[in-house]
Amino acid sequence: SADAQVSNGTITVTGTVPATVVGDYTVTVNAVNASGDKADATLTVRFTPGSPATFAITPTTRTVSADDDGTFTATFTATGATSADATSTVSAVSADAQVSNGTITVTGTVPTTVTRDYTVTVNAVNASGESATATLTVSFTASDGSVVTRRSSGGGGGCDAGFGALALLVAAPLFIRKRK
Repeated sequence: SADAQVSNGTITVTGTVPATVVGDYTVTVNAVNASGDKADATLTVRFTPGSPATFAITPTTRTVSADDDGTFTATFTATGATSADATSTVSAVSADAQVSNGTITVTGTVPTTVTRDYTVTVNAVNASGESATATLTVSFTASDGSVVTRRSSGGGGGCDAGFGALALLVAAPLFIRKRK
């Protein structure tokens, strides 16, 4: 669409190019003065789209170590992100993504039953509906390079109780023989 306005002998043509129009198109301007004289002018408008907008999460891959208690936190940048979510490859792992001022913070907890590395997929969407994806790998290697030992939750002493029962079974015949 195009519109022409006259002010102090100057014709100003304004318009909007639909997103589907690429290339050259012509606008014809018709002017009439106070005496009724007519004049026409042709204006060629060239529309060259810029490079397509890209919406991305950076970095696209990241590895973090879970603490001994299984908690982890990782941050990503996605300028313009309006929402984000995080999904894990391990159903027992909880992961959550929050967006604030272009930063996506992913937090989660790994249950003690999970003892291997796993992947969390981070998805973000901006106001234009563009989406971006990044991959977060959560490992159990401490920052000093040592392997983190996962502590199991629950009734401790399982091994000690097992050895105690075994010792009792071995010692019982000795006590029984002494009595005879």
